[in-house]
Amino acid sequence: MDNLKGKTVPEEVMKIINEEMQRFMQMEKNHGDWQVTKTYLEYLTKMPFGVHGEDNFDIAMARDILDKGHYGMQDVKQRILEFIAVGKLN
Repeated sequence: MDNLKGKTVPEEVMKIINEEMQRFMQMEKNHGDWQVTKTYLEYLTKMPFGVHGEDNFDIAMARDILDKGHYGMQDVKQRILEFIAVGKLN
């Protein structure tokens, strides 16, 4: 829960975190779902809630990054570039 300090966590998410934490605290360590629940809680608490970066709508840079790091998947890459272009227009 220390990972949530200084973050603005939405109420719905905080409710889920609290419910899962209660469930986790009641589980025995050898329970089959123990590790799954632990990983889920770690994932939820490491999300950057309330942390916003500056938007970058450089389509050429995005295309270069996608082409260098991801072979194939042209439809997916095209959709990502369309998303960035619409964000740039707004």
